Amino acid sequence: MPNAADNKEILTPLLKAMHDFEGGHVKALLQGLMSDDAIAHLCFPFNDIIGPTSFYETCYAPLLLAMPDLERRDLIVMSGTTAQGNEWVGCAGHYLGTFISPLARHTFYGAYHPHALSRVLPL
Repeated sequence: MPNAADNKEILTPLLKAMHDFEGGHVKALLQGLMSDDAIAHLCFPFNDIIGPTSFYETCYAPLLLAMPDLERRDLIVMSGTTAQGNEWVGCAGHYLGTFISPLARHTFYGAYHPHALSRVLPL
């Protein structure tokens, strides 16, 4: 049975691929880490996404298209076990890069303020 350190180590290749965001490699690693019926419970506007392909195509593909030099930086990576015996890994960090094109109208990241967004994207 894996321990907390093992669980963090499982994510290391994915986090390294996201450091300089290699799209195809990230997508392949997600497919190896998530089952096809895994549900990612995300914030609005993403909500629940099922499976690694949908997760990548909905969340990362539009961001990578808008920011081809996309990079991810993790500030905290931690793991543990719940009182019920379920294992978890949590990551906190940020994405950075240079926008060369706008994100799709329905896709945005971070805090949403309609007035600020209207200056970036046509609404």
